[in-house]
Amino acid sequence: MSTDTFYDLKSKFSKSNLQDLIQDIRVEDLVINESEYKAQYMHIRRAEFTGQVHFHRTDLGLGIYFEACTFNQIISFSSLRVEAYQELIWGEELSIKFKNCVFKAQVELKECKLHEGIHFEDCKFSGPLILEKIRTQHQGIMLEKCNLEGPLLIKECQIKADIHLASCQIQQTALIEYGSAENLKFTGPGTFSKGLELYNKIIRNNILFHDGLFRGEVHIKGLLNKHGGLRLFGSHFERAFFIDYNALVHEGYSGILQYSIDSCRFASGLIVKGARGDGKWTSPVKMIILELTPNLSGNLNFSDLDVGKIFMQGYNNSANISFTNVAVNELSICETNNQGGIIFSGLRASKIQWADDQDPLLIRSSAVKMNNTHLGKALFFQSDLNSYDLIDLHNVVLTDISTSNLTWFSPSQLENHRIDSANETLKSAKRSGKRYEITAAREVLYQRLNAVREIYRQLKFASQKQGDTPQSLEFQRHELYYYKQAVTHQRPRQWSEYLILWSSASNNYGQSWLRALTGLVVFSLASYIPVGFLASDKLDYNHFASSWKDLEISFWVILENLKMWIVLLNPTHRIKDLTENIDQSPKIIYLFDLLSRIIVSYYIFQMVSAFRKFSK
Repeated sequence: MSTDTFYDLKSKFSKSNLQDLIQDIRVEDLVINESEYKAQYMHIRRAEFTGQVHFHRTDLGLGIYFEACTFNQIISFSSLRVEAYQELIWGEELSIKFKNCVFKAQVELKECKLHEGIHFEDCKFSGPLILEKIRTQHQGIMLEKCNLEGPLLIKECQIKADIHLASCQIQQTALIEYGSAENLKFTGPGTFSKGLELYNKIIRNNILFHDGLFRGEVHIKGLLNKHGGLRLFGSHFERAFFIDYNALVHEGYSGILQYSIDSCRFASGLIVKGARGDGKWTSPVKMIILELTPNLSGNLNFSDLDVGKIFMQGYNNSANISFTNVAVNELSICETNNQGGIIFSGLRASKIQWADDQDPLLIRSSAVKMNNTHLGKALFFQSDLNSYDLIDLHNVVLTDISTSNLTWFSPSQLENHRIDSANETLKSAKRSGKRYEITAAREVLYQRLNAVREIYRQLKFASQKQGDTPQSLEFQRHELYYYKQAVTHQRPRQWSEYLILWSSASNNYGQSWLRALTGLVVFSLASYIPVGFLASDKLDYNHFASSWKDLEISFWVILENLKMWIVLLNPTHRIKDLTENIDQSPKIIYLFDLLSRIIVSYYIFQMVSAFRKFSK
């Protein structure tokens, strides 16, 4: 490059050439207006611009390419136009490209209308880089392997394709606001030293963070998203990452529709804050996907959202994940081992009608689904599991969870007609008379009953560990009920367990003394009737009642001897307490008296057992 003369680049631009390469030159101040640029395509290589560079209201034809150039003063492109593109000339879909360039002062491109995109590759910026009100018809804006010592501002740009920052080192704040783009990407081992701010921008598909280091805070506010979502992969955020849904008003758009997070480190946390208005959920999110890996760490908090589906999977070693005041249509936790922290506070079923993924015409039922999962020390606060249509738990470990003010699901939600279906299958198999079908159907029913019983057994144990005796007894009642049903269908039948469980139903498996009292009254009265008849001297036991008169006499005999019923309620009574003339009664009265003592003693024991349920 010559160092003692300056090249008259302006005169070169005034010629209407189709393609030209200019290299190894030095240029003073360069000011190009609309009438002074007639070139179709320019490739400038190894040029040093010692003065300011201004292009104003210029039609760049097919575009311009700066390679290995140095700009010592301000470079400004304003109101430029590139209205055509030729693949044979460019080789890539671009309108303006800077490669291996050094910018020692401010760089600004404003109000440019481009057929293709803008690309900065391996460039160094000492001052600010400002891209404002740029419109592209086909491609986007890309900064690749660039080093920016000054701030970055991308404002009010209407980009047809992507805004992509790949492996860039940005020393000051990066601000991207207003305007729109197809995707917004931050990829490669880049570093953002002073923070990243994304405000009031429309991203039609995805916002992608991949393998970057963000030393400053990241703020996303008023970001509008129509189809895709926010995808975070392998990035490290040393300061807080804030996402705010407030002030989102735009027809056809909402906030970020989907989150996908994998192997990211949040040293100061990820905070996703939804907006609420008039007591209703106003921040719908289609899906939150959390791939739990040992590389995922830090605090992740999602609050005040209405979510179509939350999906978690993997091994959570050190991440603390919390969902606060979140309505969820489907909570799915699969193949998960939680050794970190998972908190659900204010969890409930969504009231939004979410379309089915496979058939958009169908409305998806609300559900909580967990399979092959160890929830560890997960916490559930002020949540309503009873609001869901379906609870599907399969091969889960719940013994270490903690709860507070939780409304539990009902047995019918947990069954979800699966047991009724298995019962119908068994009945159908019995009607067919095929032994192998009966055996298979009975085994399926037994397994389903035992699976529900196991859920309640674990929940009982978890409640006992918290000292919640009433709730643990409630779970125990359900556990024994389903155990009884399972034993009923078990073959070969375990008669001893079956009879014990059958008899335990008399006090609702130790939970209801009122049921035992009802049984005591009913069965002791039934035992008294034959004793009352046999102890009376007004009846002829040689024939049955054959007229209404006989029935009337029998009725009054029962009423007159009703005091005997009171005596029979004492299992330790003397036989002569029934009547002084007991010796004249038929001998079978002693058998009925014995049966009465057994029945009364049994139900008194069941009442006492139920009374002691809180002290067991």
